[in-house]
Amino acid sequence: MRATGELELNLMPTQNSPPNIAMDKVQKTALQQVIIDHLLSHGWQKGKAELYDPVLALYPEDLIGFIRECHSQPLPKLIQDAPDQAVQILLRRAAEEMDQRGALEVLRHGFKEQENDISLCQFHSYQEFHSGTLARYKKNRLRVVPNLSYSPYTHEDYIPYLDLVFFVNGVPVATLKATSESQPSLSAIIRQYQRDCPPHDPRMGHEEPLLAFRKRALVHFAVSQEEVWVSTRLQGLATHFTPFNQGHKGGAGNPPNPAGYPTDYLWQKIFECDTWLDLLGQFIHFERKNAAWKEEKEFPSETLVFPRFHQWEMVTQLAGAVRQEGPGQQYLIQHGAGSGQRYSIAWTAHHVAALADRKHQKIFTGVIVVTDCHEFHAQLQNTLYSPKYERKQIYRLTQEIAQNCQAEWLAATLAAAGIHIITVTPQAFPSVLALIQNQVIFKEHTFAVIAHQAPFPTSRSLFSRLGEVLLSESAQKEITTNTEDLLITSLTNSPPSPHISYFLFTAAPQEKTLALFGQPTSPALPFSDNNQPEPFHHYTLQQAIEEGFMLNPLKRYMTYVTAARLAQQQLSLNQEENLSCRIFPWMGQSPDNLNIVQKAEIITEHFRHQVVHLMNGQAKAILTTHSCQAAQRYQRTFERYIAAQQYQDVQTLTNDHQVIIGAHKHQAKFSSSQLCALYIDKKFTGTDCVQTLSHLGEIHPGKEAPFILDFANPAEQVLHAFRPYHPAAEIFSVSDPKLIYQLQSYLDEARIYNWQDVESFAAAFFDTEQTTERLNYHCQSAVERFREQYQENIKIIQTAQQAKQEATAAGDRIRRENACHSFKQAEERKNALDRFKENLLSFADCYEHLSQILDYGNQELEKLNVYARHLYSLLGEMQQSEAIDSPPREFISYRLNKICERTFKAARQESLGEPAYNTTGESRANPWRKEASCSLLINRLKPLLAGEYLSDRDRLNYLHAIKDKLLENPALAAQLEDQRPNPIPSSDFSQIVQHTVMENLKNHHEMAAQLLHDEGMVKDFSRLLLDLLSNQPEQ
Repeated sequence: MRATGELELNLMPTQNSPPNIAMDKVQKTALQQVIIDHLLSHGWQKGKAELYDPVLALYPEDLIGFIRECHSQPLPKLIQDAPDQAVQILLRRAAEEMDQRGALEVLRHGFKEQENDISLCQFHSYQEFHSGTLARYKKNRLRVVPNLSYSPYTHEDYIPYLDLVFFVNGVPVATLKATSESQPSLSAIIRQYQRDCPPHDPRMGHEEPLLAFRKRALVHFAVSQEEVWVSTRLQGLATHFTPFNQGHKGGAGNPPNPAGYPTDYLWQKIFECDTWLDLLGQFIHFERKNAAWKEEKEFPSETLVFPRFHQWEMVTQLAGAVRQEGPGQQYLIQHGAGSGQRYSIAWTAHHVAALADRKHQKIFTGVIVVTDCHEFHAQLQNTLYSPKYERKQIYRLTQEIAQNCQAEWLAATLAAAGIHIITVTPQAFPSVLALIQNQVIFKEHTFAVIAHQAPFPTSRSLFSRLGEVLLSESAQKEITTNTEDLLITSLTNSPPSPHISYFLFTAAPQEKTLALFGQPTSPALPFSDNNQPEPFHHYTLQQAIEEGFMLNPLKRYMTYVTAARLAQQQLSLNQEENLSCRIFPWMGQSPDNLNIVQKAEIITEHFRHQVVHLMNGQAKAILTTHSCQAAQRYQRTFERYIAAQQYQDVQTLTNDHQVIIGAHKHQAKFSSSQLCALYIDKKFTGTDCVQTLSHLGEIHPGKEAPFILDFANPAEQVLHAFRPYHPAAEIFSVSDPKLIYQLQSYLDEARIYNWQDVESFAAAFFDTEQTTERLNYHCQSAVERFREQYQENIKIIQTAQQAKQEATAAGDRIRRENACHSFKQAEERKNALDRFKENLLSFADCYEHLSQILDYGNQELEKLNVYARHLYSLLGEMQQSEAIDSPPREFISYRLNKICERTFKAARQESLGEPAYNTTGESRANPWRKEASCSLLINRLKPLLAGEYLSDRDRLNYLHAIKDKLLENPALAAQLEDQRPNPIPSSDFSQIVQHTVMENLKNHHEMAAQLLHDEGMVKDFSRLLLDLLSNQPEQ
């Protein structure tokens, strides 16, 4: 290949690639070969690993080739200055620019070399239509290189490789690993990325050029026959992958594909040449996280945003529909919480703004993006600036400017400054809408209005403001306050404008909204019972939850009736006042009989004890009411109660129909992502329930599933409201607080773990200096014990099945019966192990659910809870034959919250002069033993204390009386506190118990004799008991 001139260009890498020892052993998998074959038949070229430069992380042939074909001048000037090093200079300059600015930035905007503008890629332009642009676009080189050993630091023990690496004009932009016979599962491929593709070489710690964040490869795909997952940053064991799937039956995954693999959409659609270049040019962008994210060291402050499949599909299909149908249409996009709606709106705005018809004329003069959530508006502003457009192409129209602006000024702004997108708040939108609808100057203009409805509005709804403009006064008086009703009425009372298209993003549209905005299932036929209207595009709530992009809002949902009943049962179980009584002081009353003062006290105490410490003290809660007047009454009640109690750690703020509750120091920086609790005191109607509750599911570092306490709605009604959007929705329900002890008993009886493992794990878990590897170490013995038993029973089952077949064939009845017996026993043992694993999760979920409102006062339950949750995840990995590596992000967040909760509660108790824990981490209130379940105690007591007229309560009372008498012995109490390192001999303890029983009998006999022989003493004793039973103070 020759450059312009006579010089022969050296396109070989600057250093020879290391000998590829591993490649001789690597065989192309069937899936990998299918991908390669399809790409080569659809515009991609196949590259050779030996032509890749591992030091510069470039494919020189394509980079130089694209520059030669698209730039007629730069190369001769370089050659004149350094003819022997021209190519290497250019390659090094391109690599240096990418190292400094990033591969994406250099691909989009090129770089300068000796006053020459060097372009490395030509993206499809929706605004420039001359032939030169199209010619350069067709010269883009898309290449796939299989089985690439990419590292310049390879040695005998370190030869990392990737199944496929994708290049655009010599610049690596993506990598891919696919499943094979040796690595059949998707999780195995993800583990391979985590273990075998570190961002730095393990020997010297040098950065791997190909995998360096920002600098070269942008996205990394893990592909199986069933699913695709993607990561935008390789960080070794901390690498995080997320689903990139189509969805199946409203949930996660992909539908079966009779014509091929369920994942073939990746190479047939996403890696289609035009689509891939559009993703690089119009979708992918970098985003810096705010300060709240930076505080969590486990999470990077900068991320690369790559669209999820449903986002790319929605934007692409929407652009195609608009190009075909033109302006004047309505589109309903049913994307709610967890769908990445902010990014979807930004990408939609950019694509719609750039759309042109077949005559290369822009379809829309301008795009108006309006939202009724100020926080969303601010985030959207930043996102709109991120992909490719410059700031001058986006204009923010404030309320003050909008109310005073003239039509001529708005038209001139859109035309002269090259502005394509206007962002407005609901306060500014009516003035803008009135101008574009009514002014003659805009008769020839076309507009796209993109509207988003937030579940928690901070002012009057956007759609009520639409009604102010579009409706007559009489029509406004007739409509309800429901926001969707206002929009529907506005559009049905006004003729549709042929030059305005509406794009409505909402999570849960009503039937009337679907009727107005929905698309018929069969577009050629009219609406009917068999041809119902549907959203233009739909991403389900269920899929968002199952894919992990949204927290399940029903996981910790609880009605006040359920909470109060559990608290009452806990009180009767312990026979002493605890935190449950503090939070629910009116447990016997119906929620309908509770007044605002009582509810405010319940909410305040619950927030202070169960919520305020979450997210490192930044957690917020919202109380939603039926009216502004109710919210204001609540606000005044909260203020009076907080002042009376002299609380310094909680503050409230009225926000329309809601009261925001948060810690005083963080109140000014409220964000919906910090919502960790919701208190409901309003009857839900229509889709309000789904929109309100799902808003709490926003993912945020350190945030877990939110707690919801509902004073006004039955659980069945809430579940019924969710089912159309999440058919598999369930509300976790526990009716008995003693269940946690029963589950604990099941776990203990399995004998998979010992208590010392639990103690050691808990100590490491709550120690911020301990690493996650140390946590795994303390679970290792239980994992090994479980694995040995499980594998042993699997082996016995397989042997028994074979023996049964042989005995059946030989007609040996006795041998066959023995084989069946062995099979049955092994199967039962294996099932018991499976039940143990499921009970780990059940125990953890049950404890987390109940501890939201109940205080068991038991540190050992808390220790077992954190241990069980982690052990469950490790056993799941073990059963997939995977090595135990780092825990997922969810566990990191869970651990941070638990550490914060422990620190917060300890600090509060110490401030009251009550140290929370002794040196061993045990509760001071009960340092020597855990509270056992009443039912378990009774079962053990019945054979010991038999008697026809003895009740279970009699037995328990006697047991506790002896226990209390034992604890009166100071020497014994000291021994009990230190019994783990220095256990008490059972024979000695039995003698002590016998002596105590005799002494207790003597004392009881003497007291009973006094009462029975003195009538006056009996009366005095009776009055004392009456006062005690009536909860009256001592006389």
